[in-house]
Amino acid sequence: MQIEQCRSLGRQSMRISEAEYSGEHIDFREQMLIHNRVEGILPFEIISENGQRIYEYSVMGMETLKSLCVRKKLRAEELKTVFGELLKSVYHGHEFMLLEDDYVVTPETVYTDAAGKTEVAYYSGYGKPLRDQLRALSEYMMDNIDYKDDDAVLMIYTFYMKTKEESCTIEDLMGIVSGTPRDKEEKQEKEEMREERQLPVINRAEPRHPTGEERAAAMAENAAFREIKPDPENVRVPAADIFRAAPKGLMITSLLIPAAVILILAVLIKTGTITNPVTGRPDVTKALLCAGTGLILCVAAERLMWSRFAEAVRESCRSAAAAEDEATLLLCSDGMARYPFSLVSDEYPAIAVAKTPFFVGKDPNTADYLLNKAGVSRYHVKIDKSGDTYVISDLGSTNGTYINGKKLDPYKPQAVRRGDEIRIAACTFYCN
Repeated sequence: MQIEQCRSLGRQSMRISEAEYSGEHIDFREQMLIHNRVEGILPFEIISENGQRIYEYSVMGMETLKSLCVRKKLRAEELKTVFGELLKSVYHGHEFMLLEDDYVVTPETVYTDAAGKTEVAYYSGYGKPLRDQLRALSEYMMDNIDYKDDDAVLMIYTFYMKTKEESCTIEDLMGIVSGTPRDKEEKQEKEEMREERQLPVINRAEPRHPTGEERAAAMAENAAFREIKPDPENVRVPAADIFRAAPKGLMITSLLIPAAVILILAVLIKTGTITNPVTGRPDVTKALLCAGTGLILCVAAERLMWSRFAEAVRESCRSAAAAEDEATLLLCSDGMARYPFSLVSDEYPAIAVAKTPFFVGKDPNTADYLLNKAGVSRYHVKIDKSGDTYVISDLGSTNGTYINGKKLDPYKPQAVRRGDEIRIAACTFYCN
């Protein structure tokens, strides 16, 4: 499926097309939407060009959500308008028997106008789960909201976490967007924010030391994590494994060397080279000298041959270890693979990052890891992945996030590596 924006002769439109069209695709919903205006859905017509079936949507006087986010960071009221009308369109679409998974919900296919009106594309047969689309859209919006607006931050993070639940419904999401009264919870959140702002900025000279019980519990939990990370420069291969890995040719050669030495001694005796000319018997001195020389040569040849083979085996193991080193595998005590990245501490439970983005804070509705400690903000840290590298971002917290003692600038991702010290307010962890 291809999406393109078109402008021609004062007309603004968006096109969604299929690469191949057999002409047999008929859906009563298409005809209904073509002949009836449904609130919240972009009006369209279906045309055929060069064997392609094209939905052409009229978007005159509107702009994409992506374009809107380029112009400005959205605040809570703007988010409520966009997401509220989007969800309302899906909700009322049930009355027209429209399929949720045929809504095309992306930053490029959601349109708004100056009055705040929001419309979305509907494409019969699209079939992508709506919950997955909404989760991807909310994740996109996380980078495009005004983080100075606490309500906007709370709404988008709560919305994102809700879309991750299998039981998530449109009604649930509409409740989050409409701001269903949560007087007690909101009051508690405001009290927590007030407490955070009253705390002095914590520096390295003022760490909070956990109680003995907290340290014991944290150490017990972290003891379950073991990192399997071979050292490529110090790989040891047991002699038995080297012997088992030897090819047949090497084994035969190893047996032929002492046989050749014995054969040479027998020839020397037969030709009289080491025979005493007076007695006609082998000269003991010459015999011992030849035997000793043969034994030394035999041992030297065997040692050289096997040492070279052993080094080849070790080099192969180093290469495998180096490759494995690129992807650290964490195991729990049951030997099962768990998480590719974690933050560990002897003071607090380990932060095991099973997916990205991953959020740390004290808000139970949005945090993947609840760190309910003094000085920690509700939305404190985001752990994400950039290519093969893990990055950490401070989410504008009150008491900051530090990597190796250096405070992070808010919302600017910083790459981390194994062994780095990560301090979330007064809580210290280490990358593992």
